Amino acid sequence: MENPFPKNTVIRNGHVIDPANQIDTIADVLIVDGKIQEVGTNVLVPDGAEEFDAEGYIVSPGLIDCHVHIYEHATALGVNADHYSLSRGVTTVVDAGSAGIKKSFLHLFICICLFRGK
Repeated sequence: MENPFPKNTVIRNGHVIDPANQIDTIADVLIVDGKIQEVGTNVLVPDGAEEFDAEGYIVSPGLIDCHVHIYEHATALGVNADHYSLSRGVTTVVDAGSAGIKKSFLHLFICICLFRGK
């Protein structure tokens, strides 16, 4: 998958919620080479890093949607997973059977999608 943060990036002043690390506070998030490097206040930012002001927004790990119908163009229920998931913070989805027993789902959808489909 292509790195969504190709440069060093800092997300400033967001409401960071990360239950796995027991974080629920206003903080900065430093991303270096596509990986979370540091979460805290007054994070030192590398030269040339891109900065986003997230004041008033929630910053969290990717969300999981456990019931979707994403087999676009093959079923009346199917939607564009990248459009309806990624833009809403969902990085992992579980299709609720919209493909039925069709093996084409793997080749027409899973192999070309930007996020992890299960």
